[in-house]
Amino acid sequence: MANKKITIDNLAIMMKKGFDDTATKIQVSGLEKRVDGLEGRFDGVEKRLDKIDARLERIEGTILKHHASQIESLEKRILRLEETSSIE
Repeated sequence: MANKKITIDNLAIMMKKGFDDTATKIQVSGLEKRVDGLEGRFDGVEKRLDKIDARLERIEGTILKHHASQIESLEKRILRLEETSSIE
């Protein structure tokens, strides 16, 4: 690629185009206000997720307890079958 001479005017135009795409302080301030306004909205979501987590933990505990009970019952039945049939 050949070296291209850049004039001060060309450089000024390139700089202006770069700054045209940059957010202003007012735009950034407006965005900060919008983000700050969203903070309170997530509190409700967090509380609901905490409730869902608690419910899932209870359900999981109930299921595990039920399965443990069933496994224990099956083990007892197998022991009785082994004892009555003299199988080990």
